[in-house]
Amino acid sequence: MYEKDLVSALETVAERRGLGGFTFDDLARAGAHHQGTFSDLAEWLAGARSSGFLEDLGFDEETGLGVRGPRRYRIAAREAELRAG
Repeated sequence: MYEKDLVSALETVAERRGLGGFTFDDLARAGAHHQGTFSDLAEWLAGARSSGFLEDLGFDEETGLGVRGPRRYRIAAREAELRAG
């Protein structure tokens, strides 16, 4: 596995999911194609969150069931995009 290929695959997942965000499971599916380990994925996710690249959307709420779904993330809005939009 090449780290740059894994990172590229994970960034692609984040971009494709858009405003609805993505879950760790989404990353795991993409990482499996590049033989990424769970610790590789967790490390990338932690780094992307701490650098401000990703925004934490919190947990999905399963309506009517009182159960939390998976935690979601998305690419953080950049200041220039916020000013233009």
